Amino acid sequence: MKKIINIAASVALLFGVATAAQAQEVDYTAGHNFIGVQAGGQVTLTHYDIADLITPQFGVQFGRYFNDKVGVRLHGMGYQNKGGFKADRFYLTADRAYKFNALTGDLDMLLNMTNIINPNRTSRAFDWVLLAGFGVNYTWDREEYNSAIADMKAYQYDCTDQYRHNRTGFNGRLGTQFNYNFCDAWALGLELQANYKDDVYNLKINDKCDWQVAALLGLTYKFGYKKTAKPEPAPVVEQPRPTPPPAPKPAVRPE
Repeated sequence: MKKIINIAASVALLFGVATAAQAQEVDYTAGHNFIGVQAGGQVTLTHYDIADLITPQFGVQFGRYFNDKVGVRLHGMGYQNKGGFKADRFYLTADRAYKFNALTGDLDMLLNMTNIINPNRTSRAFDWVLLAGFGVNYTWDREEYNSAIADMKAYQYDCTDQYRHNRTGFNGRLGTQFNYNFCDAWALGLELQANYKDDVYNLKINDKCDWQVAALLGLTYKFGYKKTAKPEPAPVVEQPRPTPPPAPKPAVRPE
């Protein structure tokens, strides 16, 4: 009997916890935190064949939406990049491509355009976000580039030591996201970026800044939502039924 009472008490406790959780609602207007991972590809726009310069990219992000419209994030993206020298532009016997590694760190502002355009929407399954930011690039593993220019005496002469050995530069970014929220905590997203980088980024010096475009698929975990108590419906009070009057007694006839 005691065992049955303990089981019943446990079930009642679980039911109470579930009821308390159901009695709360997410306040989307109060904002939330997020962290995510991304993977995709990028290419630096140049005179070289674009198809030969596409390389994989990986990214991480974490940040906060201050409300349901405006947020900020720290974003890191990088891995492999490519550049190349066209034979007819650099007096070579054949085109020459090279690989190097690069990392970009950016501070981005986020604008949830879906909520800005329709603040009273009932469905939150889809989000369209615009982003803009500024950051820093860093490059390393440049052996293929150094080998490519080893016999290009004229190009080496044009590349001052300041450019040849500089590994950092600025990054400006514009982009957009299309996110599908399959629950409050998780979202799948596609991010498209255009990054404006200084001339040293692809290691080729031509006094023109470089453009890098990237497409990334990502998975984001969202947390830190503010919860509000859900008003419980007022209890229904049953009105007492009126008591019917007693039936009249039949008259007694005198005998």
